[in-house]
Amino acid sequence: MHGFGAALLGLCGTASWWLHRALGGAHGPGPLEFAVAALAVAALGLGLAFAFEGPALFRLLPVPGRHFDFTP
Repeated sequence: MHGFGAALLGLCGTASWWLHRALGGAHGPGPLEFAVAALAVAALGLGLAFAFEGPALFRLLPVPGRHFDFTP
């Protein structure tokens, strides 16, 4: 899991580098640049979660009981 997170962070870095190179010209961002930016943001968020937490992301958490009963 930690390795998968590191790979996603590498993908985020590569996408960010590509965006930096692609947007250096005189033209504005197109649909491809927006898609790569969205990919970079998603890879950053998931990569950080997997790299820091790893398998602990999927542990079961206790759910508190209800404070009141609802009957329609």
